[in-house]
Amino acid sequence: MHTPALDLLLTGYFHEDYAEDFGDDRATVKAFIEMEPDLAARLAEDIEAVLAEHGSEAEVEAWVLARRSPYRPGIPWASWLASVRQQVINEPIGGDG
Repeated sequence: MHTPALDLLLTGYFHEDYAEDFGDDRATVKAFIEMEPDLAARLAEDIEAVLAEHGSEAEVEAWVLARRSPYRPGIPWASWLASVRQQVINEPIGGDG
């Protein structure tokens, strides 16, 4: 499965120092949306594809952990991905708001 937007979010933005660089989770996603507008436009689609292909929480978690992001959301991965998807849908792409 090709998910370039989600892969970049997980590895390029949710890195070891994401909290220092961006603040909290929502601010990190917002930074991604503002700095990567082309990929941000397809992030919701990437998340939908992952959730559709990996039906159980264990499968979603295994898929995310295979990306080797150090980030751990503290809630189930499927729930976290769904909240990121909703934020992307609600935020203006490219920081227009």
